[in-house]
Amino acid sequence: MTSAAVLVLAATLAAGPAERATLGNGLVLWRQESGAGQARIAAVIRRADAEDGEDGAVLVPWMRLGGTRSLSPQEVARGLAEMGAELTCSAASDRIVLELRVDAARFRPAIRLFADILMYPAFDESRLKDAMATPCGTAPWPAAVAAAWPAAAARAGHGRPSRDRVLAYHRRVVVPENMVLVVDGKLSALDVTREARAALETWSPEGAAASASLPGTKRAPRTVVVHGTGPGRSRVYYTLGGAAPGEVDYAAEAVLGFLVLREAGAALVRAGGEVRGLSLMPGAGQLITAEVPEVLAARAEAVLSAALVAAGQGRLAAGVVDQARRDAVRVLAPDPSSPGAAMVYGELDLSAGGAQAVVARLARVGERELRRAAGRMLE
Repeated sequence: MTSAAVLVLAATLAAGPAERATLGNGLVLWRQESGAGQARIAAVIRRADAEDGEDGAVLVPWMRLGGTRSLSPQEVARGLAEMGAELTCSAASDRIVLELRVDAARFRPAIRLFADILMYPAFDESRLKDAMATPCGTAPWPAAVAAAWPAAAARAGHGRPSRDRVLAYHRRVVVPENMVLVVDGKLSALDVTREARAALETWSPEGAAASASLPGTKRAPRTVVVHGTGPGRSRVYYTLGGAAPGEVDYAAEAVLGFLVLREAGAALVRAGGEVRGLSLMPGAGQLITAEVPEVLAARAEAVLSAALVAAGQGRLAAGVVDQARRDAVRVLAPDPSSPGAAMVYGELDLSAGGAQAVVARLARVGERELRRAAGRMLE
């Protein structure tokens, strides 16, 4: 799970252990030393609810573009450019992430500018149109998938956001007890906790923390096929699930994703295809990507759904559930020294009660839980 909530299995950079600290105002900091020359500073913010619509969708883009109380939008943009920093946002149905990447040597001024944007956004009304044109989508998925499965950020019913309404939403949601700060990169020469305290510890906004629970959303499996991705090849995207980490079905859906990946993946490979991987987006679902010969594209959905149907009917080979569960634990609660672990553990802290709680839930997933979760998707 990255800032865009995409989890990968492979580790390519040496990293130290992810470590947790709490600032004086209650803000939780997860920090990790890694071999990457870039530093990442990310604020993971819990959304107020699953139906916050345009307010939640436009909040972080407008923070990113709309300046601060002391800096105009142009001054913020110039400051980022002078540091060579990139400020981005991403979102799932249960969280929004503001993330800054910068050369590690510029970490100190970067975290101060980041803190100003996070704590004291001006929401310059001249930038609202730009913010609405660049919303944080619920998943960093291909356009073809996003078009077939509209983002939660596009929910109707809230109308055009106003400055007063989004400012009120910011005061309610962007508070220390409702977010975590994640910092990683090649930062051994700095005391990251001290720098974070200097930039953020005096922040004590008035506001009520958002609710930690989100209602579930039933999502039937969906297949999107994009032809011509190579000579005689097609790319198949298969989406399923959509429970948030705090929901009952989340652990079972995670195990199901790895089960489908293994079982359907083997069948596709035998037919000349190739499974590219599994992406998990808490609250928005799971995405399995496969590359297949064009002649197989029409059959791909049936192949991918077969494992899900087998789980729903309790027709699974011995050991399949155990292996899928082990895969889910390895990705959802990785070794604290694996690259990106600080972000994973920070998000788990915020949305699921920590990694230990997730592992405990995964350990309880058996065939009965898989049948229920699969049946919920297929009914």
